[in-house]
Amino acid sequence: IIISMNIRCAELEAIYFCQKYFKPHENTLLFLSHLGDPRNAFLVLFPLTYCFEKYLGLKIIWTLAITEWLNAILKWCVLGDRPYWLDGKACNSSIQLKQFYITCETGPGFPSGHVMSYTSSSILLLLHFYDIFRERKVKIAFLVISVPVFLTSMFLLSLSRVYIAAHFPHQVLAGALFGVLIALFLHITSKCLPFIIFNYMAAPVGIVLIAIAYSLYYILFFFDFNPSSTVKLALQFCKLREWVHLDTTLFSAVIRDAGCLCSIGFASTCFMFVSGKVEPDSFFRNNRQFCKMTDLISALIVCLSVYYIFTTSISQNNILWFYACFFIKNFFLPLYVFAVKYALEIMFRHVFKFQFKQ
Repeated sequence: IIISMNIRCAELEAIYFCQKYFKPHENTLLFLSHLGDPRNAFLVLFPLTYCFEKYLGLKIIWTLAITEWLNAILKWCVLGDRPYWLDGKACNSSIQLKQFYITCETGPGFPSGHVMSYTSSSILLLLHFYDIFRERKVKIAFLVISVPVFLTSMFLLSLSRVYIAAHFPHQVLAGALFGVLIALFLHITSKCLPFIIFNYMAAPVGIVLIAIAYSLYYILFFFDFNPSSTVKLALQFCKLREWVHLDTTLFSAVIRDAGCLCSIGFASTCFMFVSGKVEPDSFFRNNRQFCKMTDLISALIVCLSVYYIFTTSISQNNILWFYACFFIKNFFLPLYVFAVKYALEIMFRHVFKFQFKQ
């Protein structure tokens, strides 16, 4: 316990130093921390990748869902502190950490969910494109460019999470490590099994994940470890009460994951366009430029509409109502992306075929 407290005090000193040294870059770090929110990956990265390559988009949402769920399980098991819960008094110091509007997350701190989700999705993208560039024999050039960019961006996101006093340094390091392991596991698994299996397994897996999470929650509660105690800590130590939001709870993350996976499973049994592209006709086979252009237009339309529609806030006056609406909203997110992308594909096919005949 003494060693642990000494390390904790040293990390508090490091966070305090970061807040003083990087204060001129405060707005940039706040922007990076907001950008690295796992919610933005669901709202931007998934629709974007799905519009260009459906197989990759579905791998991304699987990766995000598994990562967030495992992050919630780890946080409930470890119940790690967050820096803004502590102050210098615990270390016989006068340290007062600065808080921001995105500091006061309600779950435990170990490991960092932002870094874990960013790392797993980024590694998956790197491995996907590495396979493509390896076939084109330019893998060295790809690695020389992509790996430094990834490491730099991961470091900056980790720094931003430490800067806002949401995480200790060891928590962001753990998040990066777990993110790498999850990405490697899912990448290898997707190569061993036909991906269509993942589509049809999505709904059962989503139900199992939420069942395991709720079971663990009540098991911990039975043994006098209250996972919800961190919400009280957030309300107690946060500078402003309005900075504490229900959509940062671990229940929200698990519900989002289950909703998205159940949506994929439902769509896989109802719509053919989930598991593959619409069969291209001779016009599209001979006009790849038009295919790329339609993918780009589709990506812009889908991403902008998704971000506008699915960022609407839900009333937090009633917790059960909030979680029910939150599940429904995330259930319809993949369905909306699938349907709009499919409709745009059909529309572009008819428009370009008509112009081609003219």
